Amino acid sequence: MKDTVCYTDGKFHRCLYGIIPVALSNQSTDTLKYINMSCLWIDVFKTNAENVKLLRTALMEECWKNNPAVYGVAPGQQNVFYIPVGFLTDTGKGELFMPKVFKIGMSLYRYIEGARLPVDIRWLTLRRETDNVIWSNEIAVR
Repeated sequence: MKDTVCYTDGKFHRCLYGIIPVALSNQSTDTLKYINMSCLWIDVFKTNAENVKLLRTALMEECWKNNPAVYGVAPGQQNVFYIPVGFLTDTGKGELFMPKVFKIGMSLYRYIEGARLPVDIRWLTLRRETDNVIWSNEIAVR
């Protein structure tokens, strides 16, 4: 983890930065096809903790062709996402970093063969009826 400054909620915050690997596993006998954005793939992820923020990288921000795409996970296989995470800390107040326990969720949008792709996936994540979140196991950072 690295000590840095994170920009979130329209403000700069002191934070610790780390990369968390999260695996999407397919336990079925059929290929799992899902929709995600080609550059801003992180938009389908969220955390269950207020002091843990998902951060966009410079490569995500500089993308000129961010469009929905279909991805697949073969039966018995997994896709691993390396999620950049910022832990908003208490260290700016002279306090020690407190351990964090949280989960990372992925809004999974299954692709149906022949269906039209949405223009932007972010609006799907804001609607309850389409926000199909699968959660990771608990992640502890000390």
